Amino acid sequence: MRISRLGWFVVVLAVITGSASASTIRMVGGSGSEPFTGTLNIQLNAAGNNCDPDINPDCFFRNETGSTITQIDFLFTIPSQPDNNYGCEVQAFPAQSRSPFPDCAVVFNSDFTQATFEFFGGSLPVGNEFGLQFPVAFPGGTSLTLTPMSGGDPNNTPEPGSAVLLLTWLGGMMMIVWRRRRGATRSRA
Repeated sequence: MRISRLGWFVVVLAVITGSASASTIRMVGGSGSEPFTGTLNIQLNAAGNNCDPDINPDCFFRNETGSTITQIDFLFTIPSQPDNNYGCEVQAFPAQSRSPFPDCAVVFNSDFTQATFEFFGGSLPVGNEFGLQFPVAFPGGTSLTLTPMSGGDPNNTPEPGSAVLLLTWLGGMMMIVWRRRRGATRSRA
């Protein structure tokens, strides 16, 4: 069976966007937490699977910024020997530990030295809390920079998987048009 270049392209995109074992941040609801009023540096323990026990042993945080937060970003500087797999999750159940943000995405800078874990699509009013879990550990001693954002419409950010699917479809349509035009040109000669 012969697979076209377009077919291989689709397979490669599916593999790239598929989920493998990845260092992951999971956002959950929380209680009993460290207040934050703006940008905050979060230090992970030596195993990379929880917050540093000397700083914030429960890894819960309370919004004391003075306004409702509509998005929280966590900036992670990728080590010199990255595993290239990073993910994010939100906990939906049970209700008492539900994440205040139902959507998340991982966005890389242009040279892949930093990853931003974005949590959006919800809100975190003043005094409300959230927690973090790390189901797949980061490198030990990792530092994450939390940046809260207020206002704006966080729902304007397209889901990365949707963008890939759209671009794949557009590429396929362009290939079909190109092949038809090439075939029509050859038949005239």
